Amino acid sequence: MPDEPNQPVVDLVLSVLVKAVNKGETSNLGISLLVGGSWLTGSMIGGRMWFDQLAQLVNAQTGSDAGDLFHMIGLTAYPSESERLAVGREPLDADPGFAHLRDARLLTGSAVRVPEPGGLVRIKLSSVDGWLVGILDPRAHRPAPSTATDTAAGAEPTSDAAPEPG
Repeated sequence: MPDEPNQPVVDLVLSVLVKAVNKGETSNLGISLLVGGSWLTGSMIGGRMWFDQLAQLVNAQTGSDAGDLFHMIGLTAYPSESERLAVGREPLDADPGFAHLRDARLLTGSAVRVPEPGGLVRIKLSSVDGWLVGILDPRAHRPAPSTATDTAAGAEPTSDAAPEPG
């Protein structure tokens, strides 16, 4: 339950999963998030790793060290427990506000995957309407088209139409 009436609701279990990934207790967790009626699917990674990969991507795309800023943001926003203790700060136990995905794809109503081959996405947890563990891939689970031979051999018709009287 939110503390204030206007505070958005965040799924507690999803928040715990994100926290575990950020702490390195699990990594590369395949997850699909329902956001605004569309599915966002990919591998959940820790915030620190996400910023490091973003830095590498920006450096590779620009041919410069412009991405180093994102590396520094990751160090600052997601310090490890040992880094916090080394400077005399308590381990951080705050609830996460964002999930970080790599190889993320948005599945549209027509099951188009955008972008291809996938990208880095940072998403606010309060924007998530639902979720499931696993990466959705509509291309891997398309039903085979039915044939007249299947129906004649005793298989159930796959269409919603009523069978023709015999």
